[in-house]
Amino acid sequence: HHIVDPEKIKIIPPGICPASEARCFDSDGEDQVVSIVLAGDLVSYHAFSFALDSLSELHQSGCDCAFFVMGPGPAERRLRLKADRLGITDVLTFVGGGVDQQLSDVYKSADVFISPAPSDKVNMQSLLAMSAGLPVLAPADTKDDFLIDHETALLFEPRSSKDLNLKLEGLFFDRARTRAMVEKALDYLRANHSPSAMVSATAAAYRSMNT
Repeated sequence: HHIVDPEKIKIIPPGICPASEARCFDSDGEDQVVSIVLAGDLVSYHAFSFALDSLSELHQSGCDCAFFVMGPGPAERRLRLKADRLGITDVLTFVGGGVDQQLSDVYKSADVFISPAPSDKVNMQSLLAMSAGLPVLAPADTKDDFLIDHETALLFEPRSSKDLNLKLEGLFFDRARTRAMVEKALDYLRANHSPSAMVSATAAAYRSMNT
């Protein structure tokens, strides 16, 4: 096996164009319908199952919410059955297919983004949601360095519907603070994930390989 020298591995942050301002909770009044998007590959049933429990609790508490579960995967059938048992099929929509392409359209009317499970690669869904001006919630064992708890995102205890609910309630209760966090996240992306910086870093990496 060929062993690659770790010092020769260059990680280049993906470049992205962030929104000009926060998009969440931008309609007048506190009685608006809150649109919550969960996205990722539906490979693990348990990784998404707890999130459905959390959404069900929100629905039962009287929260006027619309839920979207986006992404392809073999766990979708079991998750649909669970949603039916929980009685939330009237407020929940499953959207399969290519996640990244469809998310950009949903972001335009969404308020909150949840990444239920950590990824072993850069979580582009979370990055795209953040760049669209949405508050991002992700598990605390995430490996994405752009998800900084209480600064650019809110991190919850992995697979804990209770902790996820607490974080969601905090977002709803103090919407001004939520929008301030989103603005800070957008500033972070402008400083660390600009397309020009990605191009420059890529060019520098190629030059270093030839010297």
